[in-house]
Amino acid sequence: MIKKILCLTLGGVSLFAMHTAELNINDLELEAAVKFDIGQFNDNVEPDTTFIGITYLNANEDYSENAKGTPVAELGEYLNFNFLMKQNINNSDLKIGLGVKAVFSSMDNPDLGSYAAMPLGVELEYTLPIQNVIPISLDTQIYYAPESLSFSNSKSYLEYRLGASFEVIERGALYVGFRNIETNYDAGDFVYNRAGYFGFKFSF
Repeated sequence: MIKKILCLTLGGVSLFAMHTAELNINDLELEAAVKFDIGQFNDNVEPDTTFIGITYLNANEDYSENAKGTPVAELGEYLNFNFLMKQNINNSDLKIGLGVKAVFSSMDNPDLGSYAAMPLGVELEYTLPIQNVIPISLDTQIYYAPESLSFSNSKSYLEYRLGASFEVIERGALYVGFRNIETNYDAGDFVYNRAGYFGFKFSF
């Protein structure tokens, strides 16, 4: 079902200018994400400041664990819809963003089942001030939802990421990163995914 929603969303927006597309992999997992610059569609919004997006992760059980530190039997799929506003700090190479996500996932376990949360977060991006070499950007983000922003069978949500991008061609970059996603349930704490990855990031 989640795959169908993602395909319909991507198909519906393909007629418009897409701001960024990202594809990340490791030996067992695939993550795809798109973000759309609202400024491309609305003259009242400054470009490169306001974004909406969607992320899909086909995670593998080898990179998850329950409260006992043991791998889980089988994971469901992960999907989030996100909104972000960001800006440069005093015209520097540092950008800061404030965002919110709507997160959905599931577990093939009757004690856990479906998961939903609305975490709030902060994102930072810093472009290294190096001249005449490949542009390099470092970024980090952290999102958290307490019990008041957790729904269904969920108790809390925590996500943090670290990454670096290397713009090897115009509007195209290589990306390496690490993610930690904890979808904690009423029945116990649960690391949905903790893994490194690499991939491509494109701007349009």
